Amino acid sequence: MIQQHLRKTLFLIYYLILIIAAPVLSQESKRPNVLLILSDDQGYGDFGFTGNEIIQTPNLDRFANENTFFDQFYVNPVCTPSRAALMTGRYPQRTTAQWVGAMIPNHEVTIAEALKDAGYRTAIYGKWHIGHHYPMRPIDQGFDDAIIHNRGILTPPAGPPGNTYHDPMLMHNGIWKKFKGYCNDIYTDKAIDFMKLSKESSNPFFIYLATNLPHGPLQIDKKYWKQYADQGINENTARVYGMCTNIDENFGRLMSALKHLNIDGNTIVIYLSDNGPAFLNEDYYMAGLRGKKDYVYEGGIRTPCLWKWPEKIKTKQRIDRIAAHIDIMPTLLDACGVQIPPKVKLDGISLMPLLSGNISSQEWPDRYLFCQGYPTSAKPQINKCFMVRNQQYKLVQQEGLRDHTMSENLFVYELFNMKRSLSEKENIAKQYPAIVKKMKIAYQNWYHDVGKNNDYSWPRFFIGSELENPMYLYQYAGVWPNAEVIKSGKYDITAFIPDRIPQTDMIGHVIFGNTHTTLSVKAGSKSYKFENIYLEKGSGVLKIHLNQGGKLDLWPQGVKIEYLIDN
Repeated sequence: MIQQHLRKTLFLIYYLILIIAAPVLSQESKRPNVLLILSDDQGYGDFGFTGNEIIQTPNLDRFANENTFFDQFYVNPVCTPSRAALMTGRYPQRTTAQWVGAMIPNHEVTIAEALKDAGYRTAIYGKWHIGHHYPMRPIDQGFDDAIIHNRGILTPPAGPPGNTYHDPMLMHNGIWKKFKGYCNDIYTDKAIDFMKLSKESSNPFFIYLATNLPHGPLQIDKKYWKQYADQGINENTARVYGMCTNIDENFGRLMSALKHLNIDGNTIVIYLSDNGPAFLNEDYYMAGLRGKKDYVYEGGIRTPCLWKWPEKIKTKQRIDRIAAHIDIMPTLLDACGVQIPPKVKLDGISLMPLLSGNISSQEWPDRYLFCQGYPTSAKPQINKCFMVRNQQYKLVQQEGLRDHTMSENLFVYELFNMKRSLSEKENIAKQYPAIVKKMKIAYQNWYHDVGKNNDYSWPRFFIGSELENPMYLYQYAGVWPNAEVIKSGKYDITAFIPDRIPQTDMIGHVIFGNTHTTLSVKAGSKSYKFENIYLEKGSGVLKIHLNQGGKLDLWPQGVKIEYLIDN
């Protein structure tokens, strides 16, 4: 009887301990939310905390000073490769998304897919630019909610006709819709709404907010840029700074929302940019860095990378160890307790030991980071426009960026001691040929590794899917798009005429495989429509253009392709 009473007493004590400890255990086991913010063309010097005494970024300045700041963090010199690497943890050459406008194949696994499989609610708001159409849209790559513009810029010729940063047309889960307000304000509003819904559902969230600011065209309310222009600053610079101030203002709103929802303690917040600034006027502040967007010098590929997670990441630390966009995915998976998906080869490493303070910077092992610059074609070009970096040295080949005529033996290889000069002014390559040789061999080995078995001719979009019907194509860089028709059948194809075309009678053409159809287009027409055009299943180059007096307009302003399901 005494033993039975004792057992009951012990059980009651154990039960009470579980009740008391349950909230603590639940809190410890709860996976963190993730808010990943990526700006567009924002340079290293476009912040107050990097020494810019003119620009107004008080929220980001405070965030950088109170949390973790990776000071030597690298991306690619243009947007698409950086975004591909960020989303996959893999060098963009591995995913074939290593030039502007390329797309990651749908078999690539994104952060969103990995986290969604682990129970996260996922969303993207802003710029995607690594897959314009099915099956490479965000909603095909792991995102539950997506309000985006999916090309390089939101406005024409890449965006819908007449689109601007104010009251823009954006694609919501595959459907173009009109939104009210300024683009970056819209993205922020939607992100905050998603936070609220996620908290109500008790699922952790992953939000990727990829603003198109301060990328051109530099459309921003005068109240943001006039304060800079009044100081005598060039108007383009003033507009960029004004857009950065809008980013900062919305960043403050996001931080306030996290605090108001009482989820800031268990939310990982990351902030970085995709590449350096596009504009370099005389008064543009570069924080002493050389180069800009397109260049593999520091000004083109170095971004501040800020981290906050009060529960696990140390505060008020500035980390000088080199790191890169490829490290974001493995770090987040590590932090969230999510396994790396099977058969996925990540190039990045988890930075959590550094972030948490479990290992010091001095104990952190050295490594090589690589970056291939903007090439002249979709295929990488060895030894041309690249950099390789370890903690002390950086090897650069920048010449011949877009010059097909330059012979490799005319290239100049520059070596910089980054511990002595982050400005890359002192080329020490001649003094240290052995280091140059070693780093060049490391780069060449990397180049052959990341590029092997890649098919750079794979179709860039698919025609005939009922999951994207109709589909809209908008011009980017005047290229003919590689396409794959996945269903033979009849299609209606409507092309929209750019305003710049002289208003004369023209001939419209559609060419794909064995199909070549023409029609007359009257002067003053805004569009021309090919009806019941038969397209045969298969891959090829889709050409839609106007002929006027022997000249070709390589791409109309926009194209609508509708598969006639009932044909």
